[in-house]
Amino acid sequence: MSLADRYDWIVLGDHPGALLSANLAAKLGLSVLVLTKCSAQKVTFSKAGQCLDPESNFITGMGEKGVLEDALRKLSAMPVDSDVSYTDSYAQVMTPQARLQIRESLQSTRMELDREFQKDSSERHLIEHGLEISEKVIEYWRAFPARLSLTVLQNQKKKNTKESPANWDDLLKKIQPKSNAKSNSELCAALSYGFTGQLPGKWNLAEWSHALALAPSGASFRGGMTAYRKHLLGTAKKMGATIVDDSECRRIFIENRRFLGVQIARTGNMIPASGCILGASISEFADRMSFTGIKWMGKKNPPKPVGWRFTLALTVAKEAIAPGLSRRVIWKEPSAPVLEIEVADPSDYGAKHADQKLIFLRTVLPFTQESLVVSYQRMVAARMFRAATEIIPFLEKHVIKVYPDFRYAETASPERIENADELSEVYNFAIPQVIPENLRIYDTTNDDTSTGVEGLFVAAGDSFPKLGSLGPTVSAIEATAWIAHRSGLSGPFA
Repeated sequence: MSLADRYDWIVLGDHPGALLSANLAAKLGLSVLVLTKCSAQKVTFSKAGQCLDPESNFITGMGEKGVLEDALRKLSAMPVDSDVSYTDSYAQVMTPQARLQIRESLQSTRMELDREFQKDSSERHLIEHGLEISEKVIEYWRAFPARLSLTVLQNQKKKNTKESPANWDDLLKKIQPKSNAKSNSELCAALSYGFTGQLPGKWNLAEWSHALALAPSGASFRGGMTAYRKHLLGTAKKMGATIVDDSECRRIFIENRRFLGVQIARTGNMIPASGCILGASISEFADRMSFTGIKWMGKKNPPKPVGWRFTLALTVAKEAIAPGLSRRVIWKEPSAPVLEIEVADPSDYGAKHADQKLIFLRTVLPFTQESLVVSYQRMVAARMFRAATEIIPFLEKHVIKVYPDFRYAETASPERIENADELSEVYNFAIPQVIPENLRIYDTTNDDTSTGVEGLFVAAGDSFPKLGSLGPTVSAIEATAWIAHRSGLSGPFA
């Protein structure tokens, strides 16, 4: 494939956030180069044809009235309705003491709260607050791109006024809960994970309410995040972006803390560009950065990985899924990690088994060397499976295939002995530092997303981690606003 001598915008990696920026920049008429190679673990299949999707399929902002849905529609890149699942993507949250289903409307959810909690329950007050501010939160994020347009920024500077919250912190000040209730219960932890994909950490009440308010803006994509990436790449290509799948970035050139360009494999010259966005964390690209002049300092307090998603895949008979069981279930017990149960149709992943269902069991393992030991993973897998059988009655009777199959023992059948190394094949990470980017869970106590380099941005899992999958979308829109302004254009949607 022939490459241009220069590009306006370069995308390194294939995180959906970075690919969104490729679409936005290409739609503006800018020249865009996308190098997709990145250490992401995608959908895989076992020898027996069992599908394993390692990523949680919940995309904040893609639901109706969400900022991502709004962006995709303006790009003419919104998937057809059959590819997107809305209301059945909301998590059904369960603890030993409570069972709660977030509904599409506030009235329906209040009926759930009436059923589950007393009127003076502190947890009920927290949940109600999050739902009551949902319209305000959605309005804020939908208007977010417009506030980044050059005209609005210039007018605000002239008037020296802030008619609406300028950033996330300002919004949180406006939505502080009146209740003094604490948000460290099992139910709140499960809700936080269900709607952001992150561990709650030391969140304050406003942040917790904000995360819950974003819940109705979420949706799932048929075929998971792997299919969503493919969709974004396809639309970017249609808009004129150059997509390179078989080559990778070898060098990122930085001079006096300014991005200059990249060198890709099998080419000797630097390809200059006005700006670049990374579809993975800074750490993945750190050894490829070449500096001249003032030394680059990087992020002052970058979010650090605190865990990683560990997934088991089950193929089960269709009758295993009892009526009333949601597509997504979040289960949380005291002193135990979160368990996510996601139900999918085999047809979502290209299989034709109308009488079967896929179940993905996911939990978060610590970002430590111990979590990479097969015996530890087998123990965790057994606990996950046991918890799933408590939530889904008679599940074990309906299981057809398990991948990776953790049930190996010395007395196991020949088939299970053959599959004994599946855990080490799927999760073959020698050290935590090589765990793929899309499996990592980041510390939510820091939200420093700047790279310290002019023209170099990040839209990946460590971008505004408290916002979950919305964080990379926000980073993508901010980065596109920068390249738009630099190119003399008004804003990302102009």
